[in-house]
Amino acid sequence: MYSRSWRRTAFVLATMLGAGLGSAAYAQRRAAKSMPAVERLRRMTPEQRRRALAELPPARRQATEQWLANWEKMTPDERKQLSQRYENFQKLSPERQQELRGVYHEYQLLAPARQTAVSAEAARLRGMTERERSKEMKSEAFRVGFSSAERDMLKKLARKD
Repeated sequence: MYSRSWRRTAFVLATMLGAGLGSAAYAQRRAAKSMPAVERLRRMTPEQRRRALAELPPARRQATEQWLANWEKMTPDERKQLSQRYENFQKLSPERQQELRGVYHEYQLLAPARQTAVSAEAARLRGMTERERSKEMKSEAFRVGFSSAERDMLKKLARKD
């Protein structure tokens, strides 16, 4: 139903926005920030939406249309989860939000295989207690399995605040 790229992006966005633990080219990176604007567009009549989209630069218009199309394909539960994660992200300090946006930018620069590995590890770390997570992040397997940059990303994603 969704492309592999969209599923991975949705997972990463969910990881980053989830409970302060972590939400693409340009549009995907801005998806979390765009949710209120997307919601306004969704509530417009088709004619109002067409006019609003026509005012955007071509790349932004295409990205917004893609975001709207993907939103429409989501199940109600997926929409609810993403909306909740967006709300959680908005509750973070501006500094923490900026830090997580930086992590997401770094993540986008990783090779697809490494993105998959980092995403899986972030999800695994989230399921641990603070003590377990700390022990895991000090382990030899963690040091060997992830580059210095990836470990830094995971440490930032795993921090609870």
